[in-house]
Amino acid sequence: MASSNEKKKENQLRSQTAEFWDGHDSHAWQSLLNVPAIYLFETVPSTNDIARELAESGAPTLTTVLADHQTHGRGRGGNDWLSSPGSSLLCSFVFRMSGGAADAVGAAPIRIGLAVADAIEHVAGVDASVKWPNDVVIKEHGKTAGILC
Repeated sequence: MASSNEKKKENQLRSQTAEFWDGHDSHAWQSLLNVPAIYLFETVPSTNDIARELAESGAPTLTTVLADHQTHGRGRGGNDWLSSPGSSLLCSFVFRMSGGAADAVGAAPIRIGLAVADAIEHVAGVDASVKWPNDVVIKEHGKTAGILC
């Protein structure tokens, strides 16, 4: 059960969210994506920071944070991840590991990257691959995603 501080934090976060993303509200996206919760934002400092706060407050696996723009996104090694508003799908997910060797945090970027590459190939019909250690690349387009854990 969530503490009163956790509920207060969640209510503050919800008050900052956007009503719609790409024509759908959060309830529609939650249903379409089959996730326990989704937070939509126009602009945030970092989707990862919000997902971390949610995880620390007990958010379940696959809680999703989507934003149209990040002002302080980070890439591998703490490098800035810059994007113009409306140019990228900026998202972070809460994942809870079960503790087995295959779920080791070090394996997560590769496993998630492979899943993203497979999804791109399936949905868009273009060749996608993982470039060690955490980038998803589309041939003749370049880096498409970075996976941070």
